[in-house]
Amino acid sequence: MPTPDGACRTVRVPILMYHYISEPPDPWDRMRTDLSVSPAQFEEHLAYLAENGYQSITLDDLARALQVGSPLPPKPVILTFDDGHRDHYTEAFPLLQRYGYTGTFFVVTSL
Repeated sequence: MPTPDGACRTVRVPILMYHYISEPPDPWDRMRTDLSVSPAQFEEHLAYLAENGYQSITLDDLARALQVGSPLPPKPVILTFDDGHRDHYTEAFPLLQRYGYTGTFFVVTSL
């Protein structure tokens, strides 16, 4: 993508994507089982990130860094949540607040 100043920038930012933050459902729902992370596991992920100095940024932060060279923290990470499931609000959001992290939520508004 062209940048306003013509510079070509690269940055390395891990992006962690989550679908469900819930206890795994019955084994018959294989897809959901494979896409689920329990609240306890999610908290372990956040604790690991915090203990290792990661700071969450938004996709907008990443875009600004690439487009105009806005600074990023030394260890940035992006946390994304797909499909707008209720557990994103009931489980993930309180844990994100507890750890001072932000998340990007991709909410399906119509099917």
